[in-house]
Amino acid sequence: MQTATIKNYNLDISREEIIKWVFGTFMGIFGAILVSLNFEYSKYGYVLFTISSFAWVYISISKKDNALLFMQLVFTVINIIGLYQWILV
Repeated sequence: MQTATIKNYNLDISREEIIKWVFGTFMGIFGAILVSLNFEYSKYGYVLFTISSFAWVYISISKKDNALLFMQLVFTVINIIGLYQWILV
């Protein structure tokens, strides 16, 4: 387990927690904000959604959570379709 020290406070932060919060949660939130604003950069929300989905796939595998894994695999496919439709074409 990795430990971060911030102003005399020891925080035990695992790799999974960092991936879950930074890449899973926050990327998903920022992706949703980008898409909801409906402006020229909204399409890049799908990049953040895809990163979020990959993070949640990793977490669900590490936690052996099959329901979360199935949902995130479906979301990953949907997000890749979004990437293709909005950015690559």
